Amino acid sequence: MLTADPNYTYAVKDGNVRYGQFMAASETTIDADPGMKLARQAAENALAQLGPDPSKGAYWWDGKDFKTNYKNHPKVRDGFRFGDPSHNIFDVKETSNEEVVTYWTAMKKGVLVNTRERGRYTAVWVSTAAHGSTIFWNHPHDYITATGGKAYR
Repeated sequence: MLTADPNYTYAVKDGNVRYGQFMAASETTIDADPGMKLARQAAENALAQLGPDPSKGAYWWDGKDFKTNYKNHPKVRDGFRFGDPSHNIFDVKETSNEEVVTYWTAMKKGVLVNTRERGRYTAVWVSTAAHGSTIFWNHPHDYITATGGKAYR
C-alpha cells in the first residue's frame, strides 16, 4: 500500500512510538497489553470481515499528528469535514474548498472540450468514526462521483 500511496500511513515511516512498540512486541507482550491485544483483534477481524467495524467502513485514519501537523496535513489541504461533530476529537476547524465542478470531456476537432457536468464537491475527506486518539476517514460520495474515483483510493 505504501508503494502505491506514500501518504497512506505515516506511522510506518515517521517514528511513531506506539507503532514501533507494537511491531517490536512479542505475542506474549501483545496478549498482556489490552490496547495492543484489541488492535490486533480488530485488524484480524477486519481482514477476515468478521464482527462490527468500529471504523464504519473507513480506509484511512489519523492520530495525534492530525492536530500537531494540522497546518501541513494533506487532509487539511485537500479539504475535509466531520461526518458527525463527535468525530472532532482534536477540536480543529473543518476545511473545505470552493465548490469544485468536474466535467465529462470529449475530443472535438482535435480539441479536448468539456461536454456535461460530471459532479461537484467541496471536500475530499469525510470522517466516519473517532475512537481514542484516532479519526477514521473515507472519501465522500460526491467526491467519488465527481472524480470517477474509487472509495479505497
